[in-house]
Amino acid sequence: MGQSIPITLWLSLAPVVLGVAMASLTELSFNWLGFISAMISNISFTYRSIFSKKVMTDMDSTNVYAYISIIALFICIPPAIIVEGPKLLNHGFADAIAKVGMTKVVTDLFWVGMFYHLYNQVIHNSSFFCLTLTSCVLIEQNFF
Repeated sequence: MGQSIPITLWLSLAPVVLGVAMASLTELSFNWLGFISAMISNISFTYRSIFSKKVMTDMDSTNVYAYISIIALFICIPPAIIVEGPKLLNHGFADAIAKVGMTKVVTDLFWVGMFYHLYNQVIHNSSFFCLTLTSCVLIEQNFF
């Protein structure tokens, strides 16, 4: 993106990386599949942040986030329905409704979705006010 990142910023990542590595290696339930999945997720979100800054030329960050969310919805819904759909319909919803009732399930899903969306929108909008590397680290570490 044409930005020069100072060496001090790169060096400031060392404690974060070392801390995450030490925490991961000492975790009793550590497995490689989970680790690789987390790294793929981190890389994906980092590239999303970088490319959304590049794309945002005549749009504000809220509009960019709206487009990203719509595209992600269309990409994620088919695999989610194929992989999780039958189990969710046969057991997940039925068990949840039997335990707490339809109203509680629907309102909880609504509020969880609303707060998750707002959280991600605030992070995405905030990332446009700092360097790309800084915003990627902050987004991935959930420091905002």
